[in-house]
Amino acid sequence: MNGNTISLNFKDFGYYSEESNEFVTIVRGNWDLSWKLNYKDVSKKFKVNKFISEKNNKSLITSINVSPISISANLIGKHSNNFMINIITFKDGTILTNDNFLGANTSTSFLKAFTSIELSEVINVNQIESITIGKEIIKIND
Repeated sequence: MNGNTISLNFKDFGYYSEESNEFVTIVRGNWDLSWKLNYKDVSKKFKVNKFISEKNNKSLITSINVSPISISANLIGKHSNNFMINIITFKDGTILTNDNFLGANTSTSFLKAFTSIELSEVINVNQIESITIGKEIIKIND
């Protein structure tokens, strides 16, 4: 798809009214939009293989995936779902915490877990210094 052109055609902007069960037009007209897809994947995957522990829970972080809009980590351990991504620290000292996350997800199976966050702003992947999971600081982009 990269390099292709996307085209959208719109007619009449408005909303659907549940009261009258009909479309209510606010602005009449036709709009044609087109743009070329020039996407470059800047996501990075880091092999970590580092143990983390908190309260009697111990897990192994196997990898961290970073994109401009989300971060995820893969863990192995009995209580891996207890570990969340808490902090992102950038090389310039800027820190993003839970207040900057749109959402967080964790999924687990027998001994594997996946934890992820969605960010409220687009970040530069190359400027991340570390990611904190639980109480463990994982240095990346060295």
